[in-house]
Amino acid sequence: MLIHAISYYRNLILPGFQEMSALARQLRQIQQSDRQAGGHLFSASFRSSFLFDEKEAADYDADTIYEIGISGLLGLIQHDLGFRRFETSLFSSKSKDLDRSLLTVQENELIDRDINTFLRMLGPHFLINAAHKALEWLVRKYRINELDVPEVVECILPYHDSIPFVRMVQILYFKDNDKWSFLFDVKKEAKFVNRSFIAQRCLVDRTILDSIFENALSSPQNPMLTSFFTLLTIEYIGKIKKMDFNHVNHLFTMIISCLKLDQCKDLLVAGMMITMQLVEKANLSEGAFDEILEISAKAANKTGGTKEFLAFLVRLIENGHVTNIPDRALNHILHLPYTTCRILMLISY
Repeated sequence: MLIHAISYYRNLILPGFQEMSALARQLRQIQQSDRQAGGHLFSASFRSSFLFDEKEAADYDADTIYEIGISGLLGLIQHDLGFRRFETSLFSSKSKDLDRSLLTVQENELIDRDINTFLRMLGPHFLINAAHKALEWLVRKYRINELDVPEVVECILPYHDSIPFVRMVQILYFKDNDKWSFLFDVKKEAKFVNRSFIAQRCLVDRTILDSIFENALSSPQNPMLTSFFTLLTIEYIGKIKKMDFNHVNHLFTMIISCLKLDQCKDLLVAGMMITMQLVEKANLSEGAFDEILEISAKAANKTGGTKEFLAFLVRLIENGHVTNIPDRALNHILHLPYTTCRILMLISY
C-alpha cells in the first residue's frame, strides 16, 4: 500500500515540481549571467526600475510600487476602458503576494498571455506618464524586463528615438542569441537608434521585420505601430542591393496581408505605399498587379480609403505598371463613389 501511495503522489506532484524547477533554472541562469556581466538585478541594494534609479527603487517596497502601478492603470483606463480587464488580473490586490518563480509553467503562461495583451494595448500610449507607472509595477512584480523581453521590445520599438524607449531598454535582459540583442548597445551607451539602423538589422535577420509586421497586423488600432512598420519596410526595401525572388515573395505576402485586413484604412495605405516602393526595385507580374488591385479596391470600399486608392492607381498607371484594370478589380471600383469611378474610367480608357 505504501509503495502504491508513494507512486501515486509522485505522479501527482512531480510534474508540477518539474515545471517549477524549469522556471527556477531559467531564473538562476539569468541571475548567473547577470552576475558574470557585473549586473545587480538580484541585489537587495538595487532594484530594476523603469521610473527610478536602481538604488532609489530598492527603497520602495512592493506596496508603494503597487500604488504607483494602480495609479497608472487608472490613468490608462481614462484613455481606453479596455484596460479595466487588468484590474482583476495583473493589477489585482492578490498579485502583491505573487512570486513567478514559485508558479508552474502553465500558470506563468497565463500571466505571459495577460502581459502580452496588456503590452499590445499599451503600445499607442507608451509615451504618457500613466503607462510608465503601470510598467513600473510590471517590472517589479512580474519581471517583464527579464521574462517577457520580446513582448516589451515589440511594444516600445516604434518609439526608438525617445527617452522612455532608451530607459526601458536599459533594464532589459538580453540573451546572446536573442534577435533583439542588437539593442544591447542602447542599454550600454544609453543612446537612441534610428530607423535606418533597424532596417539594416532587418537585412541581417529578417525575423525582426516579421515580428514587427505580425505585431502591426494584430494591433491595427495602433497607428504609431502601423506607421513605424510601413516606413521601416520602405527603408528596408531601399537597402536591398539585389532584389531576388525570395525578397519579392516575402514582401508581396506582406502586402497582400495588409490589404486583406479590410477593416483598417491605415493598413490599406501601408500595403499600397510598400507596393509603390517595391515596384521601383522589382518587376511584378501582371497577375500580381491584378491581385493587388482587386484586394485594394475591395478594401477601399470597406475602409473609406477611396482617395488613397485613387492616388495609388493613378501612380501605377502613370508609371506604366498597370495598363488595364482587371474585371474583378473593376467590379469593386464600380462600387466606389460615382465621381471617383468617372475619374478612373477617364484615366484607364
